[in-house]
This record gives sequence, structure tokens and C-alpha cells, in this order.
Amino acid sequence: MAYFFLALFAVAAVTHLIGNWVEKKIICTITKPLLVSLLFAYYLTARFPDPGVLLLCALAAAWLGDVLLMPAGLGWFVAGGISFAGAHVLFIILFAQHAVAAPVVPVILLSLVYIALTGLVLFLIRNEAPKPLMLPMGLYLICNGVMNIFAFSCLLSAPGIGTALIFAGAISFFASDCVLVRLRYRKGKSWRVPENFVIMITYILAMFLITQGALLAGY
Repeated sequence: MAYFFLALFAVAAVTHLIGNWVEKKIICTITKPLLVSLLFAYYLTARFPDPGVLLLCALAAAWLGDVLLMPAGLGWFVAGGISFAGAHVLFIILFAQHAVAAPVVPVILLSLVYIALTGLVLFLIRNEAPKPLMLPMGLYLICNGVMNIFAFSCLLSAPGIGTALIFAGAISFFASDCVLVRLRYRKGKSWRVPENFVIMITYILAMFLITQGALLAGY
């Protein structure tokens, strides 16, 4: 049954990305709510009867964020961001339970990288983004970066395919959010590649890698 849900996820993901590429909103609207919900079902059935509650809650929060970001409007954008911040906090709590033996120096160095990247994104949008949103968006990206740091700590504490996938997924999640924030507040020409395609391919990859990594790592 788990592989059935994984296959459905793959179909939904490919269909959604095609919809973004050809810019057919109806396809994206139908498939977007299916993405994380199918990963939720995949993880739940793969780990039955003892799934990780924290991961399930994080996936649920991410699904809610997806749904809240679908309507246009600043209020929906803020609500979706809050839901995704909740998902990051849940991921942090989960990863912190397994990041027990990470060396300090690599963690500090990587933390500086994420701080610098967050600062760069905020610098790039400083003239276009509403000033009241600059601090919340910065805090959100820092929250995502902290999630990445704990994912990295899990990899250092217990190197393996599972923890490597988790960290790769965390990186992809951070990249997706940086692109989302940058493209939402930018002037000039659009990218040659549809913007939502870039955001969603990194996001879908992130959610799959974190979920699959958690399964392999026994989270």
C-alpha cells in the first residue's frame, strides 16, 4: 500500500510540474493539495503501526501551508508562511532529538552560511518588499535555516543515506523559500523558466527527500 501512495505522489508531482511549466492554473490548483497529502499517506502506511508523530504533524502543517498559499492576497501569503514556520519548528524538534553528537565547528560555519544567504535575499528585496514584512520574512528564513542546521547535525551524528537525504531535502526547502521570496518581490523581466515551476520543483523535491530520508533513518 505504501508504494501505491508513492506512485500516486509521483504522478501528482509530475502533473503539477507540467501544469506549472505550461502555466495552466487549473492543473496546479487540482494537484497541489495532493502532493504532501500523498506523502503523508506514504509515510503513514510505510511506518504503520508506529509512525513518527512529529513528522506527520510537520507534513500536515506543510500541507496546510500549501493550501493557504493558493489564494491570492497578502493575508493568505502571511497565513501560509505561519503554517510553514510551524512545519519548520516541528522538523527542528524532530531533528534535534537525533542530533546528539554533531561537532560544533562545522555546525557554526554552516550557520554563518545560512545567515549570509538570508541577509542576501533580504538585501535583494529591500526596495520592493513591504517594510513591515521584512522582519517576519527574515525570521522565517532563519527558522528554515535552523531546520537545515539540525538536519546537518543529524547527518554528522549518524552518517547514512537517510540522514543525507534529510539534509539534501532541507537544502532544497531553503532554496525553494529563497526563490519564492525573491520572485514575489522583484522588478524586471521574468525568468525564462516559469517562476512557479522553479519554486515547486525544489519544494516537491524537498518534501520527498525529507520524508524518504526520515523513513530510512527510522524517524
